[in-house]
Amino acid sequence: TELDLSCLGSSTFGDGTPFYFLINLRNCRVLKLDHLPVKEYHLPPTGLMKLSLQGCTELTLESIYDYLETYYRGGMMLELDVRDVPNSTNSPLMKFCELIPKLLMLNNRRTKLGTTLKDENVKLQRWRIGGKMPKTKSRKRKAATALLQGNEATSLDSGSSSSADMLLSETCCSLLRTGFRKDRDTEQEMFACWTCKIDFGRFVCYNCAKKCHRGHDIVPVGFGAGYCDCSILSKCSCLEIGQEDDEGGNTVGPSFEYV
Repeated sequence: TELDLSCLGSSTFGDGTPFYFLINLRNCRVLKLDHLPVKEYHLPPTGLMKLSLQGCTELTLESIYDYLETYYRGGMMLELDVRDVPNSTNSPLMKFCELIPKLLMLNNRRTKLGTTLKDENVKLQRWRIGGKMPKTKSRKRKAATALLQGNEATSLDSGSSSSADMLLSETCCSLLRTGFRKDRDTEQEMFACWTCKIDFGRFVCYNCAKKCHRGHDIVPVGFGAGYCDCSILSKCSCLEIGQEDDEGGNTVGPSFEYV
């Protein structure tokens, strides 16, 4: 689920006592608490993938860092916004990227990883609609070696998307590349799952349609910008990028075919 309380304003909550309900959230993926008088002990200990605390002056960067170190160190947090949060010790923001290595966006700006995976998503989607994958230096060297050895069929442009040149597996959820963005660089194939009621402005990505929603009533709805809602509205199996089956794919995989 997604929860945005920032529109309510700090005066609505008074001394902050009502925020204790947040700690019981377990399935919330996106949480926005901008400009509210929250404390670090109000925040949920698990499940978050996007956290926005912009202008939360009752917090400090140090207290947020301690909270994340306790509950999200090395975890699946993809976006974090701590703009205008007091920083009395002038702590560098880079330490958040070191604490959460999968972080794609920090203070509404892409991290180095976020920029790399954004470009990777563009290349992958281009390949899926019939375009050629641009050759990197390593791809050029491999292709040249293959040609010199007479193995033209092994050239990297002969139908392979070359996952060796990608940071993430081609079978993972697109959310791990796009984050919760809706700009042009997040364009991708979009599918509705009527079984899970993911439609009308929501969608699942190609890989989640194939794996997480195997056997469901899946309908292609086009190609556009946005992020996959599988992890928000259902249980996403494509976020477990380290688990593979005997054929090299993820452990969960339906028989859905894009037509």
